Amino acid sequence: MSEALIAESDFVLFVDLARIDSFVCISAIRDMMVDLSHPLRLLPLNHQLGNVAEDVKSRGQDMASYKDRRARARSANLAQERLRDYARLGLAGTDAEIPRQVSYAHLGLLWLDQAQVDLSEKFSYLDAYLQVALEFRGLAVSEAEVDAILVGVGQQVKGSMVRSMTGQMGRLDEEIGTKGILSAPAFFLRGQRYIGQQHLPYLNWTLSGCRGIAPV
Repeated sequence: MSEALIAESDFVLFVDLARIDSFVCISAIRDMMVDLSHPLRLLPLNHQLGNVAEDVKSRGQDMASYKDRRARARSANLAQERLRDYARLGLAGTDAEIPRQVSYAHLGLLWLDQAQVDLSEKFSYLDAYLQVALEFRGLAVSEAEVDAILVGVGQQVKGSMVRSMTGQMGRLDEEIGTKGILSAPAFFLRGQRYIGQQHLPYLNWTLSGCRGIAPV
């Protein structure tokens, strides 16, 4: 049986490079890790669970109508949330949406993890990818472009990254699913999952030795 890709002792940040909020979390945790000696792994989350509505039929409500209201509410808030997230990254609010097709970018991040490169190189990769993604203005970033980004951070894939990493990505997806991690950004620490950036203060407190009162 193959050894697990994610050990119970690992500290992992799962990101979805199709979502700007993952890049916001990457920026925040980079600042946090400056003062921590604990290693951090950055891994891609390919398949996010959509918003699952509560079963409201038992309350006599029409599910289609309920979902429609939820969709309208999400749409109304989306533009404001995007402006907020772009501002946190120092980007203009007029920047285009980043590409939704990120399979090559995720393979590149997993390749860096498996190559056990320094965390700084992984951050450099993510910085470079975001800039290229914004330039592509919604179009998928190709495998060749991702390879070029890897070369730019001092790494080079020999042969096809798709052929070399697809099997590993399938194993990773299965492991993530068994751990109950269904959306990004999310964290895994000492066998526990934490969904969302709001857990950063608690994680920082834990990794700093649990000194003082735990943040809530």
